[in-house]
Amino acid sequence: LQSLLYGLSDETIASLVNGSLDASCKRTTPAPSTTSAPKKRKTGVNSDDCFLEFTDFVLEGTALAIETTITSQECKCRCLKGESLYGEACQSFEYYFDSNTCLINKQNRFSSPESFNFVSSAQPRSYFEHKCATRGLSLHNFCSIFFHGYKRQDVDSRSNHVNFHR
Repeated sequence: LQSLLYGLSDETIASLVNGSLDASCKRTTPAPSTTSAPKKRKTGVNSDDCFLEFTDFVLEGTALAIETTITSQECKCRCLKGESLYGEACQSFEYYFDSNTCLINKQNRFSSPESFNFVSSAQPRSYFEHKCATRGLSLHNFCSIFFHGYKRQDVDSRSNHVNFHR
């Protein structure tokens, strides 16, 4: 896959990903304002075109991997690369903001509804649902841009933990 991207400019790669997303899967053009009925579950401020965030929700018992000392944006890209990093596709993840811990899940709130629960806590955390399956190849490329300048090191074969360093 990287050989397909070799020599392409960041602008060319970004255009493959709809042109309205930046390297961290965030919308770069404002969404049109609409008035609609309020949603049942309030989505978090970290929602974007790739992931839907639900604050204080958890998906219990479906973790595929645990990543520590990473940002929520890095966790998004790890989820997008789930199959190559962990051997299974990532459907969602939980992120604990105070400890920078990410739980990569092989299920989501639809495939495991009995495990999806609201848990009020002083510990800031969110459930993120991957919603870009139809655009996976382009978004996979997008993570390469996000990690430009980083190199992959320290692969722990027991936990599939991958560290990225400058």
